[in-house]
Amino acid sequence: MSYRAQKSGLAAEVDRKLQAKYDADLSAELSKWVASIIGEEIPCTGEKKEFHNTFRNGVVLCKLANAIKPGSIKKINTGNSPFVFMGNIEGFLNTVKKLGVSDQETFQTTELVEGTNLYAVTCCLYALGRKCHNIDGVPGFGPKEAEVQKREFTEEQLKAGQGIIGLQMGSNKGATQSGQNFGLSRHM
Repeated sequence: MSYRAQKSGLAAEVDRKLQAKYDADLSAELSKWVASIIGEEIPCTGEKKEFHNTFRNGVVLCKLANAIKPGSIKKINTGNSPFVFMGNIEGFLNTVKKLGVSDQETFQTTELVEGTNLYAVTCCLYALGRKCHNIDGVPGFGPKEAEVQKREFTEEQLKAGQGIIGLQMGSNKGATQSGQNFGLSRHM
């Protein structure tokens, strides 16, 4: 629990918009997915306070990381200090980055510990779920990411394409802008 001054003005408006992004249904589905991977029962209603309390200490996240990539987090701390929580969460974040989740899809440790941006936590778990489709033996969550479909063209095909006017460019059929007059001319 953080003891911060109540936000006002623009900061309060930004905070309200941030809190409004949280999706309880998605959080409930993510909680069920996490529970199925770690093999433990965790609260799955998606209610914001419950979601925060479930993931706040980082223990469930560490178990998730170890279930996806065994041995990725050597020690899971069970203390009751925010610094211990942050250590667990940092270990989880390092693991998900190694699994391919981008920095833009992760969250800061304080956002989870203090509960200031649970939407970012759900985005990170969702991104991890997408990456899990490519890991053997781990059920993914959400849509499967597209695979690379590299195309090879010969020099002849590339040269043939340079002579074609694309349909997006259109065609002016010999028209020019000479004689164009938009609006009235300026009389002096």
